[in-house]
Amino acid sequence: MYNNVNQQGIATIRNHHEQIDNYLHNPDKDKQRGLTRIASLPAHVSRNIMFCLHELAAINQSFYPAYYYY
Repeated sequence: MYNNVNQQGIATIRNHHEQIDNYLHNPDKDKQRGLTRIASLPAHVSRNIMFCLHELAAINQSFYPAYYYY
């Protein structure tokens, strides 16, 4: 599922079909919470983070898998 979401997102950006979140103009009404960080990390750091995320997944916490862009 996340791979599909990721591929659709990449295609949307490449085709300049981005959509602005309506909450940007009404931040007081936005009850969403989340954090996304995209960074290039050394392989051993990525492995350790993914280990922790898989542990969280075991208690029903969702996460995006690691993707590598070159």
